[in-house]
Amino acid sequence: LKRGRDIPFYTDHSKIEAQNHLNLALQELNITKETLEETLTYLYPPGANSIAQILQQQWLKTLGLHVQLRCMEPKMLSSLLSSKDYTFSHSMYRSQYLDPLSVLDRFLYKKNMKNYPSWENAEYQRLVHLSSSQTGSKRLRTLEQAEEILLEEMPFSPIFHGSLCFLKKPYVQGVELSPSGGIFFERLSIRD
Repeated sequence: LKRGRDIPFYTDHSKIEAQNHLNLALQELNITKETLEETLTYLYPPGANSIAQILQQQWLKTLGLHVQLRCMEPKMLSSLLSSKDYTFSHSMYRSQYLDPLSVLDRFLYKKNMKNYPSWENAEYQRLVHLSSSQTGSKRLRTLEQAEEILLEEMPFSPIFHGSLCFLKKPYVQGVELSPSGGIFFERLSIRD
């Protein structure tokens, strides 16, 4: 998303803005803070527990939400997300190919199994479909318009973007990286 540009999704560290968004969400759902089921499910891998605990602390401090944490194995979390049986969840998503549609496609239809929030928007759909008949910068501008709708309605909240670092000795040749972070050793050779 955002083609690598430094454009913020939302204002960081704005307690008032966060409280306003929570109040708006509660109104839209016609529920109170007290009736909100407050469990954050998260994936098992190392590091996820730290992220979940930080979210738990920040939500309590900023929003007054008491959130319980529930760690799950990948298959169990995937099943929970696919069945839409959750309130809050932390999960990760990595683009499968180097194109905005790798992310945008999953939010086209609320019945898409990987569209965990079941979000759908007719104008967003129109723009994504229109982009399939376009090329170059015109296509990217259309996808950026669709992305703006997605970011305005914010059915998910990006927390961070991962990065990949690796070291290799100068005599190791042929190690290739894919745009999505895969490492390929098929052409690996060692120079004398």
